[in-house]
Amino acid sequence: MRKHATSRSRGFTIVESLIAGVILALFAAALAGTTAQSSRAALRAQDHRKAAEWLDTVFNRIDMIGPARLASEGPVQGALDDRFNWSLSLDNDALYPDLYLVSVVISYTGADGRPARVEGHTQIHDPVGRRLVVARWEDL
Repeated sequence: MRKHATSRSRGFTIVESLIAGVILALFAAALAGTTAQSSRAALRAQDHRKAAEWLDTVFNRIDMIGPARLASEGPVQGALDDRFNWSLSLDNDALYPDLYLVSVVISYTGADGRPARVEGHTQIHDPVGRRLVVARWEDL
């Protein structure tokens, strides 16, 4: 007599389904972590870009007014908006008194709550009488 071969179901067992579910959950958790990290990096980059724009604005104002006048009259620091502040350092060269080393720091609180800053440095030649005296920081 011949034995009949038992037929096995070709479906998935519950153990295989559970293992697949765990693997899927691990991938989903890794993807969620990566997405959150990418979002934080995008916010930091956006803050850094805004700080760089403010840095450019401050340098333009300094160039319009002149570092010599700012050194004597100010301002040398201030608020740009509710999150961004600026500070200015001016040094002139003893050998070339009309040449100023201008350093600007834009400080801000990042989207993650941490303090951050962007710095810029340049040299500006500011001979006496080169700029209009009527330009004021508040008006620019």
